[in-house]
Order: sequence, then structure tokens, then C-alpha cells
Amino acid sequence: MKRFVCSIIVLLAGLAVMRPAAAQFAIQMDLGRKTFLANEPITATVTLTNRSGANVVMGGSGNRNWLRFLMEDSSGRQYPPVEVEADQPFMFQAGETMQRRVEISNTAMVSDIGTYSVKAVAFHPPTGNYYESNRVLFSITEVKPTWEASFGVPPQYENAGRVRVYGLILLRHETGTWLYFRLRDEGSQLVLKTYSLGPISQALDPVFTVDRENIMHAFFLAAPRIFSHVIIGPDGKLISRRYYKEQKEDRPMLVSNGGVLSVIGGAPYDPNAPTPEQQSPTRGVSERPPGL
Repeated sequence: MKRFVCSIIVLLAGLAVMRPAAAQFAIQMDLGRKTFLANEPITATVTLTNRSGANVVMGGSGNRNWLRFLMEDSSGRQYPPVEVEADQPFMFQAGETMQRRVEISNTAMVSDIGTYSVKAVAFHPPTGNYYESNRVLFSITEVKPTWEASFGVPPQYENAGRVRVYGLILLRHETGTWLYFRLRDEGSQLVLKTYSLGPISQALDPVFTVDRENIMHAFFLAAPRIFSHVIIGPDGKLISRRYYKEQKEDRPMLVSNGGVLSVIGGAPYDPNAPTPEQQSPTRGVSERPPGL
């Protein structure tokens, strides 16, 4: 009987050692969607809550990187972790929740078509423990461009004289169809830039063209009655993005005048401007609906 009791004590002691310590940090991660285009930058949103009951100094000289991302493919092959550094230490208050957006990819990591998983790991300096987020699955795909145009790089840009290719790609996401820009070097076939230009409606045909300075213009329906005019330089950098709203029968159009492109018609539109509902004054307590 004594031997049996001792065995039970040893077993319970072992279980106590195996039990994970109470979480000092609560961490969640989200990628926003599940499908990405090859070579597209991938940005993760991390939400971290300090549940330790005490303030924590994060980052700083000589301290470990306070946040990292671990990625692997469907075969289990792991990629070098993406580390988030903080040159200057900052105080993470007890009970505080902070959110960070971090680009977790580079061209080498996301150029291969396939399925991947990624998780965020936060470091808790006082205890030296690491706390993992949820594991997020995503896929990398490739789609043939719907439009391409070759051009020579103008003298005022780096690599002047080389032939490059503008490309525009349509990719269907969970929330609809999105338009992507891609810049490719024609000689080496190296993809130089890939990024999203936003949602596109195919209710109206888009206009894609190159002006006399070899600058690309994309004019398309982004939402009902809302048109987007995107201008991109030969180096692949976004020059401008403007929106126009159709006014009754006055629909905006991209026109050329001697090789100079501009938008006529419609009215300039700011998608970030507050709506009339947001501009209305706040109701007083007496004006609240019953029950609130």
C-alpha cells in the first residue's frame, strides 16, 4: 500500500512538472486572407496582450528580439525566422494590448507555389519564456498576366536601357477579385516587384496603357461607381493612386492628349473621408433608443 501511495505521489509530481506555466502573454495572428500571389509581400497582424500582472520592458540593446515569425511549407521544411527588433526599449504595461503589422516574407520565401504555415512567437524577458500564437495556413499561387507591355527603362532611372515588362494580374480572393501589378526584367526574367492595386470590378472593362514617358497607367472600376487611377513608374514604384466617383451620367474616363494621360469627368473621391453618418453630431443620452 505504501509503495502504491508513493507511486501516485511520483506520478502527480511528474504531471505538475509537465503542466505548462500560466501564460504571461496572449498572442493572436492574422494574415487577412488565405491566398497570395507568388512574390507578393505578406503582412501579418499580431495582437499581443500582457497578462503577467506586471509591466515588461521589451526590446532594447542586448535584449533578445521580442517577436519572431516561424514559417514552414507543407513538407515540414522550415525557413529562417523573421525577427522583429526594437533598438529602443519600450514599456509593455500590465493588461495592455498592442497590435503590430509586420511584413513576414521576402521573395525567396514566397516564390514557390504551395501551402505554407506560419506562427508568431513572443519573448517574455522576465521569465525567458516564449509564447506562440495560433498557426495560420496560407497558399501561394501563380496566375498568368491579363495584360503585359514591354518598355525600355528611361535614362533618368537606374538600369537605363534595359527592357522590362509591366504586367497586370487578376487574382480571386475570398472577398472578390483583386488587381495586381508586376514588374519583370525581360532579359533575366527576374520578378522585380509584385503588389496589389486593390479590388477590381469587371462590370466595366479596365484601361491599361503606357504613356510617352514609359509610365504605366491603370484605370479601373474599384467599387460601384468608384474608379481608381493608378500611376506606376518604370522602377515599379507607385507614383500616385486617385479615386473618382461617377456623378449621375457623368462617368470618369482616362483620355490621352498628345500622349499625356489624364482623367476627365466624375468627381474626385476620398475613400478615407468620413461619411455623412460619421460627421453627424453624437446623440445625447435622452435621444438614445430604448434599452441602450
